[in-house]
Amino acid sequence: MNPTNYQTILSDLITPLWVTYCQRVPQALKIYHLLEEHNKRVVHDHISFRTVNLPWTSGPVLTEKLGQFGYCLRDRASCPEQHLELYWLHHPAPEVPAILITELDAHCLSQPSQSILKQITSENDTPTLWNLNHIPPKKPTLQQFETLQSDNEIAAWFSLFGTSARYFSVSVNHLDRQNDMLKLVKLLMEEGFALDNRSGLIRESVHQMIEQVVSLPDQMEISFSSEEKARVSTGCYHFTLRFKSPSGKLYKKFFSNTFSRTKAD
Repeated sequence: MNPTNYQTILSDLITPLWVTYCQRVPQALKIYHLLEEHNKRVVHDHISFRTVNLPWTSGPVLTEKLGQFGYCLRDRASCPEQHLELYWLHHPAPEVPAILITELDAHCLSQPSQSILKQITSENDTPTLWNLNHIPPKKPTLQQFETLQSDNEIAAWFSLFGTSARYFSVSVNHLDRQNDMLKLVKLLMEEGFALDNRSGLIRESVHQMIEQVVSLPDQMEISFSSEEKARVSTGCYHFTLRFKSPSGKLYKKFFSNTFSRTKAD
């Protein structure tokens, strides 16, 4: 695939992810249209995925599959205390958003949680038709979901939504009017959108090269295999502002403590 043919990647890979994400996080589409009204264009900086290191959903497997669409691994980080591996992938076409994959090591989970993941995924160790909107073939019961949730939030998320997009993040740098965080926050709050301020409305990265704003999560009623229903947090909409590195180019990475990475542009 020609890596510069970004329209193909957008239509074949990104658009289906966006459609599914907006069904689960309806505020995202409302905010997207609001920003379109105030700016010439809206571009997404990156898309985030949560996964578990199962044979068909591990970070290396997803990275290899995304390589078929022209993505390259540009950064990788490890969080041993949280049993996480993180992968940061870029595409050579500037209009195609980067991808952040957060992979949980399932071996850190309790035996009941590992057993639940095995039960709901056993039929789909090697799916015939691969796509990033893939959910486990069996729904958990509400009790199983609550067991996973008490053990690890990522495991609980994965049991319901699989490898669908956790969130999309708007590139504030590409907005021509709300092109700094104060202007963006002002617009969102004036329009009645609630923002997460648990770590401050504007979150600054450790390396001070990125600022982020996050909406409060949407919730929706989920039906479980036990025929019970419960309201579950389904995701947020993110906004990312990048600053220039000493070289004069926008900072393109994401992690503050990478242990290995390929050469950045």
